[in-house]
Amino acid sequence: MAFHLGGKGLHHLTGGVEVSIAQDVEQMIIAELHILTVLCLIQSVGIDKQRTTLDVIYFLALKLQSRHDADGEVWGAQLSYSKRITRPPYQMLTSMIVYDSRILLEGGNPLLRPSVRQSIDLNLTYSWLTFVTGFTRENDFFTHVGNVYDEEKDIAIFQPDNFDHQDRVYATLVASPKLGFWQPSFTLHYYQQMFDAEKYGAPKKLNKPEFSARLQSWFVIDPTAKALVQASYTGSNHWGFMYRSSSFMVNARLQKAFLKGRLNATLFANDIFRTAKNDVTTYYAIGHTAQDVYTYTQAVGLTLTYNFNASSSKYKGTGAGNDEKGRL
Repeated sequence: MAFHLGGKGLHHLTGGVEVSIAQDVEQMIIAELHILTVLCLIQSVGIDKQRTTLDVIYFLALKLQSRHDADGEVWGAQLSYSKRITRPPYQMLTSMIVYDSRILLEGGNPLLRPSVRQSIDLNLTYSWLTFVTGFTRENDFFTHVGNVYDEEKDIAIFQPDNFDHQDRVYATLVASPKLGFWQPSFTLHYYQQMFDAEKYGAPKKLNKPEFSARLQSWFVIDPTAKALVQASYTGSNHWGFMYRSSSFMVNARLQKAFLKGRLNATLFANDIFRTAKNDVTTYYAIGHTAQDVYTYTQAVGLTLTYNFNASSSKYKGTGAGNDEKGRL
């Protein structure tokens, strides 16, 4: 359904409601209200019997946008609400117990429940600047935790479990100007969990915020070739019951297209300075574990991709099964 008041031009909307007020061709204010309900019927095999589950995803957004065609400036604002079910990976649902050491076992939890995540987000854009902030509450939040398995022999077990809820606040600022052949993208990100870890036996509150920064610099060499230098830094933070130390990484790549885009070659170098470490301390009611290892992400390689259907999308898939494949 669409309503147009005054002005000129043709506006097209598939689904939802659009209200347009246009004073002239150069400036237009658009208010859009979209309600999208996606029902996905998933057939899965449980631990004891076959069960059919129903996933419902709700998305509600109010969007305001103004276009100034004369000077190229664009501003917009969007307020959205979403509700989604997050189902645990199948490996978390296993009943198998694995021997890690004489004092530590590892296993799944067949009784693990899906979590329900509700989010409110505000998105503001102006020209090449984007600012996003929001709040999320995830009920039945699931993560790994350590429990006593055999008190007499001092054996613990590491397995996933559900917790009442986890709250999160976050904000991201992105600047993506186009300066000729140089097209950089600067990202500043803030994230903080509000999770009562002490309630579940952790020795202290684990609500340290995360501050991160990322720079992606694209260099357009010609219409068929471009280069990328990417640097990212993430400060120390808390997630669930974990303390994660700071990390830093630099990657680079060179891309070239041949045969009218059908053949693409990419030369890449990941973790150039060998700085991507996994330094994590996890706290439990029965103690804590620490891990400080290199993740072996440093690599140099060449990939070749040939597209057999570059000009037509008739046979291209939509990726509808990606979430389920990710669980596997």
